[in-house]
Amino acid sequence: MGSYCEDVNNNFTESFNKTIDKAREKPFVAMLETVRRLSMVWIAKRSALSHFQKGLCTPCVAKILDKEHEKASECQVYPSTNGCFIVTMDGDKHRVCLQNMTFTCKKYQICGIPCEHVYGVILKRTLSDDDYVCQWFRTAMWRLNYTDGISPQRGARHWPSTLGDNVYVPPEPPQPGRNKLTNIDKKRKPGASQGGRGEVVQGGGLSQSGVGLSQSGGGEVVQGGGGLSQGGGS
Repeated sequence: MGSYCEDVNNNFTESFNKTIDKAREKPFVAMLETVRRLSMVWIAKRSALSHFQKGLCTPCVAKILDKEHEKASECQVYPSTNGCFIVTMDGDKHRVCLQNMTFTCKKYQICGIPCEHVYGVILKRTLSDDDYVCQWFRTAMWRLNYTDGISPQRGARHWPSTLGDNVYVPPEPPQPGRNKLTNIDKKRKPGASQGGRGEVVQGGGLSQSGVGLSQSGGGEVVQGGGGLSQGGGS
């Protein structure tokens, strides 16, 4: 028997990516440790499920055969020599050869699980359907896949250290596009800027602080404790 695959999608990959979604937000080493722990637990659970299975084939195969049983029981089977049969279903005919395990519908050659036509011959001949399932879908092979799991490891404190530099989180890279305006920026008048002590400075005009007013240029306006005074000729 060669390679067989019943699935034609990437649901397994999508499920694994969903499981490690939160681990991707962590630093590199912590992310790998989280993925290792999740994979270790997942393999252990699958191993326990495989040992609870009592049938010859996996539960997935049992569900597929149960769906095919109704159509297979409606097939008309006509025997020939050398273990060959003609199977008629819904006005269509296919050749089934149990001796060479070749079937013209090609479904078994792809997935390794008996199709409706093969299942119809199995029912007419009162054979066991599990005997014609590919070895890759047997319970023994299922258990063998999860025999060797991931070995548990000690924490980071027990890891060997090196004399190299420490690795830190890189700075946040600059984001593309224009900087977003805050609410304070929207309320500020054009051409005005605010100092660190609540001082508002406007070019070519006055600067106001908590102490007083001053104007640069030809004259100077100073507000003291008693009022205003203007220099440069006043």
